[in-house]
Amino acid sequence: MHYIETLGKTFTAPENWDEITLQQALFLIRLMNSGKEYDEVMFRLAVEFFRLPTGELTRFKYSRKNRYRDYCADLLTATEPLFEFLFEKKGQKTVQTQPETQEVNPPPSEEQEEILVIAKKLTRQLLPEHNGLYGPSAGLSNVKIWEFTMAETAFMEIVETKNRTSQIANRTSLDKLIATLYRPMRSDGEAWRASDSYDLDDRRVFNDHLIERDMLLVKDWQQEIKELIFLFFFSCREALQTQFPKIYKNRLKKKGGKSASWADIILQQAREEKKEAEQIADRNLLLFLRQRELDIEDAEYQQDEMEKITNKNKRN
Repeated sequence: MHYIETLGKTFTAPENWDEITLQQALFLIRLMNSGKEYDEVMFRLAVEFFRLPTGELTRFKYSRKNRYRDYCADLLTATEPLFEFLFEKKGQKTVQTQPETQEVNPPPSEEQEEILVIAKKLTRQLLPEHNGLYGPSAGLSNVKIWEFTMAETAFMEIVETKNRTSQIANRTSLDKLIATLYRPMRSDGEAWRASDSYDLDDRRVFNDHLIERDMLLVKDWQQEIKELIFLFFFSCREALQTQFPKIYKNRLKKKGGKSASWADIILQQAREEKKEAEQIADRNLLLFLRQRELDIEDAEYQQDEMEKITNKNKRN
């Protein structure tokens, strides 16, 4: 836990994702979607995560305005580094200096308009079960290739929708993403758990033909819960690039104005092995990617060795 001393007391806040509660994660999601300025986001985050007394802060704000402004600046300076595990900074923060200079940093470009983005570090499952439906394991470790492909399709529909009038389509895509990952327990649950093939996944076997039916089961879930699942998938998806850099290197390029999805990369890798569609669909995503990473490393090693031999022969 992180510790700070302020207002005459000692307060604590989480220092990693394992220490964050569900309520704090939901608060973070709502705060990130609020459109507030950087400093206000970080100040509200410090107040919430350290559980500072809001009543005392409010009295301070109106009784000693100038001192309160200095206090907020000091609090931001002290707490901002403590929350680096939550975010990665993107673009530039616009900060106005003293009035006499009137110098400001250049405003962020259109591509940098989001100053904060969720970092790639949420790798654990925060919501394994909800309303009788069960989600994937941490890091998508028990997800199959075809299951990820369908979830990725829904994910891309969400992130590529920029028009506010398309919120209904966004909600539909979010329900599709959740219905792809979250499923009822297997009907043969007890026998399955007792079998030698049990892989700690109690979900019904994935069937893409049942996604639309399952969307009805998640349609009325709380929006905060849906956003939390979206955050989980987003962070796991981001983590794949870190885990398997050789597979994703120089492959996430735009095609026809749209970003190439990671599902495209995974399926391309799978099809290069000329496997049947059923075999591709039934293969574990992470095990497949690990094997492909090893294959690429071995191929690169062999190529380097051949180049060394060739260069040696040239010198001789």
